[in-house]
Order: sequence, then structure tokens, then C-alpha cells
Amino acid sequence: MRRQHILSDNWFIRQIEHDQPLDVGEWTRLAGRGPEWLPAHMPAQVHDVLLAHDRIPDPRVGHNAAACVWVAQTDWVYACRFATPEEVEGPALLRFRGVDMLCTAYLNGEQVGAFGNQFREWVVDVTGRLAPTGQPNVLLLRFRSPLRAVEAVRQPAGHVGVVPKFKYVRKSLQDFGSYLGVRPHLAKVGLFDDVVLDLPDWTRLDDVWVRIDLEPGHERATLWVQVETQGTGPESVLRWSLVDPLGQVVARGEGDHLSGGYVRVGLDDPQHLAKTRTRRTLGLVDEPVDGTFV
Repeated sequence: MRRQHILSDNWFIRQIEHDQPLDVGEWTRLAGRGPEWLPAHMPAQVHDVLLAHDRIPDPRVGHNAAACVWVAQTDWVYACRFATPEEVEGPALLRFRGVDMLCTAYLNGEQVGAFGNQFREWVVDVTGRLAPTGQPNVLLLRFRSPLRAVEAVRQPAGHVGVVPKFKYVRKSLQDFGSYLGVRPHLAKVGLFDDVVLDLPDWTRLDDVWVRIDLEPGHERATLWVQVETQGTGPESVLRWSLVDPLGQVVARGEGDHLSGGYVRVGLDDPQHLAKTRTRRTLGLVDEPVDGTFV
């Protein structure tokens, strides 16, 4: 059975100079220990944590943003301590659902990932890298200054003075603008969504994507379902069922329907199903349905 543990507790952050090398072993040993580390609950970006500890004025009020520019001009380290769950027998994944933006990840002293795009989820395979059951793990995330990254951009000659440098980084454009009334801009750093320890089975579904083609007159529909799987072996079977809005199974099948990575499902008279759903929602049924309307 798939288990997912959201790593929201036992987090700490601290500042590190942008040109300071990170002694991963030493920082792993000292993570969260000492007054330099600020405790935090995730997800939270650096400004959120500093504001919670009264280290900065609220940058959303008045001219306070000007006093907070330094936050994005330096680097930051996030640290999390978490115990290995019981019965980790299959794969182990770390899912980073919201990383803003330039980040290097270390688990128990080893680099496991490097991220540079705010607009996607990052998934890192840490199978075999967790501590024994019940023992602590240390996750370190070093965030580099987005403002210094923008300054370091080398533009093609034809772009100089035409394309702003911040458009070369995969980060929200509002962090470099003033449409919210913030002057100077407020570039954010850190985690804006969950970090998840994902413990799936050896055979698993990673993603499902559906496209629907309707024939003229809406008399027939074809559903094209693309299924991304991991760890499937020769004995693995994909079983599927299609359920209408009233909870009734209208089609089902197994993996032998796979063709080019897609499951093809044909459905007759889809408009009738929609009308049935509408009539029952309004209470306009031809016969009672157990005295209950959906």
C-alpha cells in the first residue's frame, strides 16, 4: 500500500553567505542546533519565517519591502530532521511540490538533487539512502539568491536592453515587478508547497491523462487514457473501470487494451448519461430511485 508522509515539522532555516561553501557533513551534523537556526513549520518561504520570528517588518505594509531586499540577496539553508517509517521495503521518493527556485538538496550528507524551476514538481529517488527504521534522517536544502542569479545572466547581444534579465529564470515574474505596489520588488525564496516522503509499491501508477473525442451528434465518445506506470513486470496487469456520474460502472477492462501507451474506451450515447444525471439532479425522474436524488 502506498504511504505518503508530509514533512511539515522539525524544520529550521538559517542564512549563509552567497559565496560560502557548504560543508555538507558539518551542516548535516549541526542542523537545527544553535541559535542561528530558526524553527519553522513547512511549507514556508524565508520571508514568512523571518516575519514569524520578528526578524523583518511585514514587507507587504507601506515601504517595508525596501528593508527586506537583503533577504533575496543572500543564500539560505533549510534543514529537516525526520525518522524513517517502519516497513520501507519498496521504493522511497522525495517529492518537492513547490521549490522557489535555485535549490540543491542533500540527504544524510549526499547530494540527491538540484532544482531550477519554480513551476514544476521535483521527484528524487532516495531508495536505499534512508537511515534504518526509526533512525533520524537529515534533509538539507540550499537556496541560492535569485537576485544574484539574475545579475549573472549573460544575454545574447540582440536581447540586451530589450529582454529583461529576470525572464531568463524559471521564477514568478511578479517577484520582479511592482504591479502589487511593492517598490522595490519582493523576490521570494524557499518552499511554497509540501515536501513529501512517498513510499509507493514496487508497481505503481505515476500519472493518468485523459482525452475525449466526441463524434458529430454526440452519439459516441472515445476516451483515450494515457497511463504512466513504474516498476511493472511481466506479471503486472492494469485493470480499469469507467464510472458514470451516478456511480454505475459503464465499462471495464484490463491491460490487454493497451495500445501505444493508451487505454482506448468507447462509450455509446454519452449524451444520454449526461441527461440522466441532469434529470436526477433536478428530481425529474421517470421512476423513483430509492427515494433519493443525487
